[in-house]
Amino acid sequence: MLVSNDQTSLNATRLLLKSSIWQGLSPVQRNLVYRMHAEWNYDDSITREQLLTALPDVLSNKHGSASLKSSRS
Repeated sequence: MLVSNDQTSLNATRLLLKSSIWQGLSPVQRNLVYRMHAEWNYDDSITREQLLTALPDVLSNKHGSASLKSSRS
């Protein structure tokens, strides 16, 4: 799940995460959802390479949810 840092996106994400529909999803129940900053969705080779480097750490997170900080300023 890619989440932007703007307040509208953060509020919508909070509402979604609390919803019964979201909580009823099998991947959510099995801790297979990963939250990441939306900046990781840039379609350039540098971001893709950084994501490939960071992805193993995200996927090995035992809680099933992780936030990655973008290296972009």
